[in-house]
Amino acid sequence: YGAGAAVEAVSETSSIPVVYASVYNDIRRLRKNNVAGCSYRVSMSSFLRYLRKARDVHSIGVLYSPFEIDSRSQLEALRVLGKDLGMQVVPLAARNAREKETQLKLKEFDALFVTGSALANHEIELIHRICMKRKIPVLSLFEGTEEYAFLTIAPDVEIIGKETARIV
Repeated sequence: YGAGAAVEAVSETSSIPVVYASVYNDIRRLRKNNVAGCSYRVSMSSFLRYLRKARDVHSIGVLYSPFEIDSRSQLEALRVLGKDLGMQVVPLAARNAREKETQLKLKEFDALFVTGSALANHEIELIHRICMKRKIPVLSLFEGTEEYAFLTIAPDVEIIGKETARIV
């Protein structure tokens, strides 16, 4: 589940079939004869477009995991969009809970985007509480964060599961 697990599995074998699910972006390293699966893509520009319609935003904090390919890919997509839109992107690496909490309290940004990283989304209630105190809206692409996020655009995991099962 996710790019990190898929890339590791593919690097370990060329003869055993590998099936992956829920990879954020089609990854070249997964294009091999013994590999099949489902990837998804959520439009980062949609997040920024909807956010800017609701609020004047000049900077966006991006809570991501430096250990997860999908999460780093989402940060990079937001960096490119931010540059095009004149919006500062503030990377917030989620290596552990203490570092995450410190960065959320001290770094300056107008809104927070939480990548689809399990590590970044861990303790979403705490993330929400800190941002609410600072009056900072939270955006997420992680299903199940709707009650904590100002805006959530998430892939339908049921569809991803059914498509993956169909491939197998």
